Amino acid sequence: ANTYFFRRNGETIHASVREIEPVDETRPAYKMAIAAKLFKSPGQINGVLDLGGGTGIGRLYSPSGSLMRNADVIVPGTFALAKKIDSALMQVTNQSQDLSLIMDAIASGSYQIGLSGANFSHLFPKCRDAWLDEIRATIRTAWSQFFSEVGEVLIIGGSAPLALPMQEASKGRFKIAPDHQTISIRGMGL
Repeated sequence: ANTYFFRRNGETIHASVREIEPVDETRPAYKMAIAAKLFKSPGQINGVLDLGGGTGIGRLYSPSGSLMRNADVIVPGTFALAKKIDSALMQVTNQSQDLSLIMDAIASGSYQIGLSGANFSHLFPKCRDAWLDEIRATIRTAWSQFFSEVGEVLIIGGSAPLALPMQEASKGRFKIAPDHQTISIRGMGL
């Protein structure tokens, strides 16, 4: 609890936080998904995969809505994708790039790195697919005992759109939330 000043979208924001309540990561998104009927089979085990910059977290929820903590899985975030791109680019540029600038170029869709101008659009699909393969392998191992019972996994977070190939390959079993960046915030009120 404190008072904070920060800039967002060019505006200064003054926020006073009086009270905080810890919330399990992915729980608000799961609650919102249930309320919005985003899972086709709410009577099955369903999950949420939150893909962020540093890491991602995957969690499964029982048909009653209980968090299945023994199935929690941590996966690499877009920082790991940026490392893969940097490694592939090094063969061309002979120098390491600023990983945050690679992440910015991914977010903007320019695939061009700041002042260096290095372009990685030709490397992006292969590196993204390798990153997604790592995520799939980690999930497959961690959720192996539950996989036959899992209905769907909702993909949320700022990096969710990068998982479109995962959504397509799974025929929608893994699916990107329509409001992938705000679903957790909206679910906090439920």
